[in-house]
Formats: sequence, structure tokens, C-alpha cells
Amino acid sequence: MSHLFTKKQVDRQSAITDCRYPMEWFPRARTLKRTIHLHVGPTNSGKTYNALKRLEAAERGCYAGPLRLLAQEVYSRLNAQGKPAFLVTGDDMQEPTAGEMKVGETCVSCTVEMIDYGQEYDVAVIDEVQMAANSHRGHAWTSAIVGVAAKEVHLCGEDRTVPVIEEIARSLGEELVIHRYKRLSPLAVMKNPLSSITEVQKGDCVVCFSVKRLHAMKQYVEKHTKKRCAIIYGSLPPEVRAQQARLFNDPDNEYDYLVASDAVGMGLNLAIGRMIFDTVSKRTREGLHPLTTPEIRQIGGRAGRYRTSAQVEPSTLPPTADTNSSSDSLYPAAPPPPEPSKIGLVTAFEPAALRRIRESMSTDPEPIKKIGIFPTNDMIETLCSYFPTGVPYSFILARILAVSQVSDRFFFCQLGETIQIADIIQHITDLSIADRIKICFAPVNVRTESLVELIKEMAWAISRQSGGGVLELKSLDFSVLDMEVKADRGYLSMLEDLHKGLVLYNWMSFRFPGVFTQRPLSQKAKGLVEENIDKCLSQWRHVDVDKSRVRTPNVAEPSIEDVVALSEKRLGMAKEEDGNEVVVAVADDGEQGEELMPEDDAEEYPELKEDLEAEELEEQRGESTEFGSIGKIEVSQDGLKAPNSRDNIVHP
Repeated sequence: MSHLFTKKQVDRQSAITDCRYPMEWFPRARTLKRTIHLHVGPTNSGKTYNALKRLEAAERGCYAGPLRLLAQEVYSRLNAQGKPAFLVTGDDMQEPTAGEMKVGETCVSCTVEMIDYGQEYDVAVIDEVQMAANSHRGHAWTSAIVGVAAKEVHLCGEDRTVPVIEEIARSLGEELVIHRYKRLSPLAVMKNPLSSITEVQKGDCVVCFSVKRLHAMKQYVEKHTKKRCAIIYGSLPPEVRAQQARLFNDPDNEYDYLVASDAVGMGLNLAIGRMIFDTVSKRTREGLHPLTTPEIRQIGGRAGRYRTSAQVEPSTLPPTADTNSSSDSLYPAAPPPPEPSKIGLVTAFEPAALRRIRESMSTDPEPIKKIGIFPTNDMIETLCSYFPTGVPYSFILARILAVSQVSDRFFFCQLGETIQIADIIQHITDLSIADRIKICFAPVNVRTESLVELIKEMAWAISRQSGGGVLELKSLDFSVLDMEVKADRGYLSMLEDLHKGLVLYNWMSFRFPGVFTQRPLSQKAKGLVEENIDKCLSQWRHVDVDKSRVRTPNVAEPSIEDVVALSEKRLGMAKEEDGNEVVVAVADDGEQGEELMPEDDAEEYPELKEDLEAEELEEQRGESTEFGSIGKIEVSQDGLKAPNSRDNIVHP
């Protein structure tokens, strides 16, 4: 595109979008003498708990995590302990339940995109800081690290973040204190794979990577164990995932097993004794690829949790692991060793998969060298003003990334579906650049037709400043609520799509409150959808499979029964006769290995190649409601306020 512009124009565009010095974007933070505390360690090491103890003691504090589930958990914990706290996420905000705040007191639990950079805090906790290297959402963590205005900034994450955080602290001239943690309960890889699904035990979690496979596995487990099996995956609403987690954690019901996607790797406290990988490859928007070493460690590390929130009250949680860089009494000594029965185990059904898991668990972590960044809204709006009216916004976005400058320690985050949304709404007139920026970062999966139609309707409503009622938007199909609840994948998909549409409505209502004025009605409908999803999953018991049924090449898509039959074929294979000995202990995360994985279901069922499920897209770009968060929600002693559409927000 450079031939379209003169050298002077190119230089001007490059100067406008210069991203080499993001530290300068946050003047409020630069006026403070910040101390950065980096808490690093493996999964289940107590690092976040330790940081939260500092937050609880602060008069003005903020917690920022990657998922609504995590923000909700911290919000509930703080209020349960008598500390009033607000909840702020992309599509929701809740008042404190622990009474009124004192004068000058502020405490917020939010998702990382919703941090208020204009508010000053005593303590800020930024969770899962390794997400700064995420190719889609990393810029939000980078902004939080360098921009949150807090005297103490507590970063929680993996050991591989240490070098890049050290470099950033040096460039900011800020003190860095590193606290290292050891895992609270041991974790080990089993010597041999399971010979079949009949070997599953109470407390096991089977990890799969497609919705069809998950539902097939749920049926198969229930058929062979005669017990109930909970299910968790990314496209389920967060509230439903939390409910399924509660069912699995309750020792006094019949939900003895869990099947889950990699959504289980973050945001849920689960009493998993053994993590079983169905496969070690998954299909993403780029195609089929092996799980990386950090992904395997993140998922496998969920086995053998020290304690879950269902086992103890927040006030009686165990002390955190020892830290080797601070003698402060705020960081207590390590707890006594757990019982042998608390050892977490990781295994698989296939020998090749288990070899890959063992390799990942024993690989030293590769340090993160670069973290994500994205131009500010001001940069985008300024550059847009240099182009004539009618130039496609997607062209301008592409131009920004083409001419922007960035230093060696940063990389530009991918635009993902942002450019596609820009093209979808390009023909809609009377939208300002600020409006287009907000709409393009809305939580929309462009592979879902109903959501594409809904975002068009909403864009038209914004341009006309009318027509934003819940029942005025024809793409919100409420007819599914009139249907009888049934354990059917098609019915469940309709519920999930409607739920995503209502989440999108709530998200829009915070950014365009004068257009989308019926958030209470949307919240009520969202609750009804969640109730029906719960009922649907509770009715989903195993269906006897007719193994003699032969699939024909003309079948458009394999059914649940087909995939269950494949499960029987794959999981019933004879394995090595050796016993299941514990041979490898692990502690932290690393980088991707090179060994290729065996073929998965998509190779045996070519029809599955097009079955890229919604949760795989959402878990790459993050929880859908948090990916776009232009227009922050203000929190003050007087309560919560919806954001102004012209707020000076640094990042989308």
C-alpha cells in the first residue's frame, strides 16, 4: 500500500501511530512511585491467594483477571469477608453486598480490559500476567502492567514472565520484588495410559477439544459408570460453567466425573484428582495443531488442587507457599505437606499422547521475550481524520499496523475478527469513528450467523439512535424459550447463541446507553436462558449406540452417536500391560515441543474439519464479553456509572 502515499504522508502516519514508548501513555501511573511485586510459580502454588491478602488489607484496591469467572470469584470472596467490593466486567456490573464503603475507600474486582486507568489505588493485583504474550488479548495485560495507577502492583503468573517484567521495571525505573512459589500439592505423570474409559475413577476429568466430542464423552462415561458426568466448555455461559463446577465438586451427589475443554485450565476451582487427555491436539482458526507445552501444563496442573472453595470457607484458606525474595511477614510460611491421596495425576488414553504430556511436563520453561501491544484509540481516531470520508475502516486498521513502529520487547496483537466486523458494518452510514471503534471490538463470533445479523441491526440502531429495544432486534430469537427443554445438541446450540446475543446486548448497553435501554429485560432473559441450559445438561444422559449403523459418505455431519461409536473404537484399544506408576513430578510451565501428534477425530471424520466450535475461537481471543471493552465503567463512592462514549480509553 506504500505506493498510494508520498514519503511525507507515510512519515506522518508512522509518527501518529508510534507505539515504541507505551509507558508514556499513562501519565497518572508515572506520577506515582510504584513497587512491582511479581508472584511466580506453577498452577496451584498459592501465588494469587498471597497477592489477594495484600488487596484485602488495602483501603483502595483493584483485582483484574482474564475471565469473568475469576472476577466474580474474587468479588464474592471479598464481600464474604466483609470488604465491600464492586464487580465490573464487559457486560455486567454489581454493587457491593457487604455494606457501604467508607469515605475514601474503593475496591473493584474486574476483568483486565475494564481497569480504570484514571483511578488511583493503593494495591492492584493483575492475575495470569503471562497472558501479556497472548496474540489477541496481550495488549490488555501490557497496559495493566505499565499503566495501572497503584502504589503496589502485584503481578501473578508463570516463571517464564520474569525476564520481560524485569526489563519493563528497569525501563520504568521502578522497584521489582520477585516472590517465587512451589506447588502446594504434588503433581505427577502416570507411567502408562489408561486402557479404556472403564478405568476412570471418581474425581477424574477427561479433556476433549470439540463440543461434539465432549458430549459424546459425557454420554460414554455415564453409560459405563452409571454415574453422572458434569461438562464444561467455553461456549457455555460462565454462570453455567460455575454451576457444573459446583456439581462436580460436591462429594455428596452423583456427579463423580467431569469432561471439559481447555476452558478448565483457568478460572475454576475444581476438585480434580486425575486429569486425562483425550488428545493432545486441537483445531483452531489456523487449523489442527498440537497443544503447546504451556497449554498442557496449564490444563494438567489443575489436577490435585490443594483445596477448593467448596472445601473451606475463604477465611480458613491455607497459608501460601514460601517466597524466596521477601522476608515480609505478610508472606507466611508454607503449609504442611498434603496427604498422599491429594497427589494430582496426569495421563491420557493413547501412548503417543502420554509421551507428549511427559515431555511437556519435564521441559524447562522458555522465557517470554515479547508482549502484546495495540495502538490507542486516540491514535486510531487521529489517523482516521487524515483519510477521506468513505475509506473503509478495515483499510485504515490495516494501514495502522503497516506503518506503526514498535520496540523489540513488544509485538502488535492480531486484529482477529475486528477487521471482519469492520467490513460487515462498513455500509452503515452515520457512524462516527468512535462508534465504529467500539462496535468492531464487540464480543462477536463472525462464524455465528445470528450474531453477525445482530451486530448489523445494532449498528443501524446506533446510527439512527433508535430501535435498540430487546424485542425490536429481530436477530434475538426468543422462540427457543418457548420450546420444551430437551437433551439435544441443536437445541443447546440455539440457547447458547441466544445467550451470546443477550451478552452482546448488555455489552452494548454500557457503551451506548441511550440506544440500548432495556438491560434489565435482557438480564432477565439471559437468566432464563441459563436456567434452560442447566436443565438441558441435567437431562443429557447417555443414549445407547447402535454400533451396527454404518455411516455413509453422504452424511453431512457426524451425529453424537457417531462420535460415541468412535470413542468406543478408540478408547477400547488394548494398551501396554504395565501398571500405572507415578514417575515424573512437575513444577512449572515451558514452551512448545516439536513432536507431532497422532491424527484426531477430524482426520477420521473429514466432516469435522469444518466443525470449528465457538469456544475454541473465544478461548483464543479470551472470554467473549471481555475482548472488547471500549468505554470503561466508572466506580466511585456513589456507586457505578455507565461509561461515556467519549471517555479517553487507552486500549479497546
